[in-house]
Amino acid sequence: MGERRDTPRRPWSSAGRVGTLGCREGAIILSLPDPYAIISGEFRTEAISYLPFPQNRDSLALLGGALPPLVLNGIIRHDSHGLLMDGVSFKHVDQYAMCCIEHLSDELKVALRENLTRICHGVDQASRDRALYKYPATLRAFWDRYSGKTRKTQVGMLGELLSHVVILKLFPGFDVVSPFFNMEEKSIRKGFDLLLYESSSNEVWITEVKSGGMRVGKTPCTATRDLLAKARDDLKGRLAEQEMNHWQNAINAARNSIHAKADFRESVLEILELEGDLAVGKSATAADNNVFLISALFSDVSQRVAEKTISKFTTDLAKGAVFKTLVVLSLHKGTLKRLEDFLRTESGH
Repeated sequence: MGERRDTPRRPWSSAGRVGTLGCREGAIILSLPDPYAIISGEFRTEAISYLPFPQNRDSLALLGGALPPLVLNGIIRHDSHGLLMDGVSFKHVDQYAMCCIEHLSDELKVALRENLTRICHGVDQASRDRALYKYPATLRAFWDRYSGKTRKTQVGMLGELLSHVVILKLFPGFDVVSPFFNMEEKSIRKGFDLLLYESSSNEVWITEVKSGGMRVGKTPCTATRDLLAKARDDLKGRLAEQEMNHWQNAINAARNSIHAKADFRESVLEILELEGDLAVGKSATAADNNVFLISALFSDVSQRVAEKTISKFTTDLAKGAVFKTLVVLSLHKGTLKRLEDFLRTESGH
C-alpha cells in the first residue's frame, strides 16, 4: 500500500448531484447532499489509488448526514464492516434497490460463515457461547432442514438465506429481528419471512421473499415482476387477515431473536403486540404496515433485470397506497449449484 497522505477536498459530481471528495490519513472523505446519491466514475487521485475502497465503514465519513448506500461504478467491491462486498453489484434509489450476485466470491462466503448463526438463531441465541449455536452445528442443522425438502422449497430457503445476508450487509439502517429457523420444528416457519427494525424511524418492517427461476417464455424482467407481484399479493392478504397467530409467531420470533440488552427490544415487541390487538379486534389492514418486498431470481446474470422494471413496479405500488410505506428489492443470482455446493461441502456432506 502506498504512503498515506492528506489531499485537499475537491468538487465531485454524480448524476447531477455535487459533493466533495478528499482523503485524510488514508480515509476517503465524501460529502454528499442527499443520502441516496449514487457514485459513478473512478477515483484516480494518487492518494486514493493505493487504497482498497474503502477499508471499512468507519473509513467512510459522510459530512452532514447518515451513512447511505453507496455504489462505485455500479459495483460494491469490498467489505469488512457491512457496506461493500466483492462480486456483488448494488444500487439503491429511494424506495427500491437492485442487487446482483455476479459470482459466489470469497467475501460472500465469509459473510455467510460469519452471519449464519445470527441469521438462523437470531442475535440473542447466537451471542451465547454454546456449541449448539456455533457455526458447525448451525450449518449441519441448516443442511438437515434443506436436504429433505422439495426443490421448490429449497429454492425458497436459499432465496431467503441470501435475503438475510444482503439486508445485513447492504442495508445498515435495518436490524433483522427474526430468526431463519422455525423454533418448534424443522418445517418452514409460518407467518412472515423476516421482521426488520429501523431505528431511525422506530418502525417495524414486514418482509416477504419470493424466489424462483426463469421459466420458459419469461425474461429476467417478467420473472422478477411476477415474483414481486406474488410477494405483494400474499403479504397484502396476510396482513389483512384477522389472524392472531401471525402476530403471536412474530412476537415470539422477535423475543427469541433480539438480544436481551438491545435498547429497541421493547419497542419492537410493543409494535407487534399493537398489530396483534388490531387482529383481535378484526380491524387489521395491510395499510397499517411498512413492507419490504424481495424477489430472489435464480437465472443467468448475463441477462440483467432492467432498472425501469423495478422502478415502475415500486412507483405503481406506492401510488396505490396498499401499504403504509415500502421498499422493493430485486435480488438476482445465477444458478443455485455453487451456493448449494458450498453449503454441502461446509456441512461435511
